[in-house]
Amino acid sequence: MVRRVNENKNGEMMRIQTTGFVRKTAKCPVKFNPKPVLSNLPGHSVFPVVVWVDYEVEGKRYLAKKWFFPGTSVPQPGSRITVIYEPEHPAKGKIRL
Repeated sequence: MVRRVNENKNGEMMRIQTTGFVRKTAKCPVKFNPKPVLSNLPGHSVFPVVVWVDYEVEGKRYLAKKWFFPGTSVPQPGSRITVIYEPEHPAKGKIRL
C-alpha cells in the first residue's frame, strides 16, 4: 500500500508512505550506559536493538534500519511496519511507528 503523506502548497508530493516487513532484529554490540556513574558495575549496561525493515518502491527493494533503545517496544521479525520516504530518494526510508 502506497499513499501520499504530505504535500507542499503547490500540491507536489513531499513524502510517501508504504508498508514494509521487519526482516530481523539484533542487539547492538555497542553498550549504552544510562547512568555513567554505574559504568563499572555489572548488570547496569543496556544494549539497544537494531531493526531492519524491507520495503519496496516501484518494484525495487530497499532496506531501512532503526535503533530502539531500552524501554521501547520493538517490532518482531515478520511484522508489518510503516516506512516513509521521499519520491526523489526512496532508498532513504524512515521507519515510522
